[in-house]
Amino acid sequence: MKKYGKLAITLVAGWCMLQAGQALATSVTLPLAYDTAITFPTYAGIGPYATTDSVGDNPDVQTISITIDDQTHRLQSITFNMTSPVGSTPFDPNTMLASLYINTTGWGENWNYFVSSGAAPGSTGVGDGWTVGHIAVNGLYKVNNFDPTTDYNTVTAGSVNGSLGRAGNANGISATADLLQIAGLNTSNPDTSVQLAKVDNGDGTYSLTYSFGASLSINLGDQFTIGWTPYCANDVVYLRGSLPGTAPEPVTMMLFGAGLAGLAGWRRRLSPTR
Repeated sequence: MKKYGKLAITLVAGWCMLQAGQALATSVTLPLAYDTAITFPTYAGIGPYATTDSVGDNPDVQTISITIDDQTHRLQSITFNMTSPVGSTPFDPNTMLASLYINTTGWGENWNYFVSSGAAPGSTGVGDGWTVGHIAVNGLYKVNNFDPTTDYNTVTAGSVNGSLGRAGNANGISATADLLQIAGLNTSNPDTSVQLAKVDNGDGTYSLTYSFGASLSINLGDQFTIGWTPYCANDVVYLRGSLPGTAPEPVTMMLFGAGLAGLAGWRRRLSPTR
């Protein structure tokens, strides 16, 4: 019986410690407000609307929600919450002309990931006079050695809203930059792609969500930067974020403690009596 008692203690201790590890692997959502007077630093000071986030009212981003795995900090999704719709209705993500920029390692425009959406296959630009050299294939790209002085696409003068102060504003990353596509957009396998979806909340607010497949393994550092621009150049998002401290939850500590206590009890029973 002593033999089976020791086995039972071992199994219980192992289960508790396993559950403690699993309790850490949950998602956490960081609701983040961003400064509505910030534009990309590279293009600050260009035109009368350069210091405001929105020229028009479509779209108009208010807050951003970022969901990560609280153990690995793997990026799961980025949601832009806005007070006006994006694109046509019904919404077709494949025609949502927008650029998402991600710096996982710090604050600033040293982007190391880029999501392109709404590109016309085989094109070198988006519309007449909007921008030149736009990525012609939608999807997620790894960006290497990004140079903000040469590697952006920018809105051209006289284009849509260009005459209103958006000329020169960041509008994608040039196809000539050091890019490597690592995932498609809206493919049939969401685990290996980026899904783009819009939700009409029915109360005058809307959400645009980028969901990243589990196999992509994009992990955020303690500090990170998110940028987003639709190709109409009506809105500019530039957010510097920080991850909170990741203290273990009470239930996690209880399970882990129970596991340790079980192992300690087994060791005590095995120790010779003094």
